[in-house]
Amino acid sequence: PVAIAAGLLGGLFLAGSWWDGPAPGATDPGQVVGWGLPVARAVSVAAATLTFGWLLTATLLVPQGRRGVLSRIGRQDAKRAGWAALVWWVSATATMLFNHAMMVGLPLRDALDPGVLGAYLFAVDTNTAFFVASVCGAVIAIATPWVSRTGPTMALLGVAAIGLAAPAVTGHSHGLGDHGLAIAAGLVHALGAAAWLGTLVAAAWHVLRRDPGQRTLIPRVSALVTVCLIALGLSGAGSAYARVEQPID
Repeated sequence: PVAIAAGLLGGLFLAGSWWDGPAPGATDPGQVVGWGLPVARAVSVAAATLTFGWLLTATLLVPQGRRGVLSRIGRQDAKRAGWAALVWWVSATATMLFNHAMMVGLPLRDALDPGVLGAYLFAVDTNTAFFVASVCGAVIAIATPWVSRTGPTMALLGVAAIGLAAPAVTGHSHGLGDHGLAIAAGLVHALGAAAWLGTLVAAAWHVLRRDPGQRTLIPRVSALVTVCLIALGLSGAGSAYARVEQPID
């Protein structure tokens, strides 16, 4: 946990998200919001990626039982997805509330006043997106202890995809010239990155534990990673094209 926290804070510093107070003339929501927002958002993205990766591995990558019943390994992966979804649920909710406080320019305690919360919480698309992500995380966290077949697990994988897609298709894409292309590129990029990183973590976990079924798992992960890399390249090119107003002569 200490190493993870140190790496997260180092990443915030290198990415330029280190809290240094508001711009001159801007309202100051305080350091709790200034620090809390990027940390909560980073945790939310990481937890969403792990949730999607574990569900994808449980549903499609590890060997399955007969007649659509999850294997023992698949069942364990679904449970791990549930724990990751619990973290996703909490961190996405925190991201929504911190972002709300940042948008209204008030300390968190004041921003959570029922009058302020009711009037402004869903006035920003980003807050709505993280609300959707929070609900998706909650559904997965609550449902995974009860699933034992590939069908319901596939449905939860779809729920995770919705939760990943919601923040990805809001924000910067609205102001771009080719709106539809920007949204499609953001969606493909988010799902491709989550599938790539999430399944790599799951595969590494199984390899280190020497779990059975690796002869089936590793080739499937390798094929999926190849598809994801192609998707990421294409979505990156599409996103770049959407940001170009017109070619330079």
